[in-house]
Amino acid sequence: EHLVKTGCYIRTADSKFDTTHGDQVLAYLCCRLAISNVEVREKIIEELARTIYDNYGSNITVAGMATAGIPWAAGVAEKLSIPLLYIRSKPKEYGLKSCIEGNLQYVTEQIIVMDDVLYTGQTAQIGIDALQEKGLEVVGLSTLAKLSEKAEKKFKNNSIDVSYLTDYDEILDVATEEKIINDKEKILKVVKSFIFSW
Repeated sequence: EHLVKTGCYIRTADSKFDTTHGDQVLAYLCCRLAISNVEVREKIIEELARTIYDNYGSNITVAGMATAGIPWAAGVAEKLSIPLLYIRSKPKEYGLKSCIEGNLQYVTEQIIVMDDVLYTGQTAQIGIDALQEKGLEVVGLSTLAKLSEKAEKKFKNNSIDVSYLTDYDEILDVATEEKIINDKEKILKVVKSFIFSW
């Protein structure tokens, strides 16, 4: 509800949005927009932190995926007073030429990767691979929204817990209530989501 009502679920009448994975969609979930609303940002960080603490306690490190996962990971790390890393999609071309930013000497044994949404899982997998290459144990993936059952299943099959604050069905319900999409479009999106997910 917070994401939709603060304009993160965007629908335009005359254009489609391109995703990073080559899909074209009529509406786009842009969680980056929520970082500017103080009340919503704090609520999201509070809920992400609560979920992580309830599942793992405070002996955990959070690693935000660049760029959309970084503000959420930073907020959670601050809230829980835990170590923070962030992960680039590819190594930096100068300096230390690292994919992982932060000092590994301060990290805990277990790490949670954080991103804004779980769609295909490709971005999160880059982070998990980079951390595992350093011999670090990734135990979970935390996101604001899960948009794909298939991606969630893939991580769970590889012993990576997946936690999220909302999912595609809940977003569509609120978007319909807010008249961003109509009932017919909602049904069509659910069917397409089901086909994509399975």
